Amino acid sequence: ADARAVARRSPSEGATGASVEITGANLTDLVAVRFNGVEASFRELAGSLVATVPSTATTGPISVTTAAGTYVTASAFTVTRLAAPVISGFTPTAGAAGTSVRIDGANLTGVTSVRFNGVDASFLSFGGSLSATVPNNATSGPITVITAGGTNTSASAFTITVGPGPVITSFTPTSAEIGTSVEIRGLYLRDVTAVKFNGVSAVFTNSLFRPLSALVP
Repeated sequence: ADARAVARRSPSEGATGASVEITGANLTDLVAVRFNGVEASFRELAGSLVATVPSTATTGPISVTTAAGTYVTASAFTVTRLAAPVISGFTPTAGAAGTSVRIDGANLTGVTSVRFNGVDASFLSFGGSLSATVPNNATSGPITVITAGGTNTSASAFTITVGPGPVITSFTPTSAEIGTSVEIRGLYLRDVTAVKFNGVSAVFTNSLFRPLSALVP
């Protein structure tokens, strides 16, 4: 057997990171796949070969090397470049940490990072739409989107707002021994960072489905 029986590859062009299927015969005992001399990662799949266009590849032939030899395609694989992301706007334009922000624009696929004034945020990219969650330590400033095609920063700033402070309307029981669990009710008690009894820090639980409670310290 020899490696010269490679027949075709599909597609014939693509951006870095794209998967390219190489079909033919004698595609066993693979040693290397190269795009214009740049080594690529690859895997065998149902009798064919699937390779990933490496990040530093340039337009040129694909070579496949097996234990029996090397075959170089007669035609070139064209390496295209992804267009840089474009941010046309975002909604809402202000919010506190934890707010979900929809980012509008173009070329918002293959997103690798979203930042609020330089602070990395968690995000969800699907079908060309992009949404990100305002991180806890973000400050007011522009939003930056990074993809394999480049980086773009919004022309306008996202304003970080501070949510309303907590309000205690009642607690039960109103007197108890040390170690007793006290249920605290009120408003804006979802993002509690500390509970204190007359200035003394207490252990507390604040789950989504139960009221805030703390142990008398």
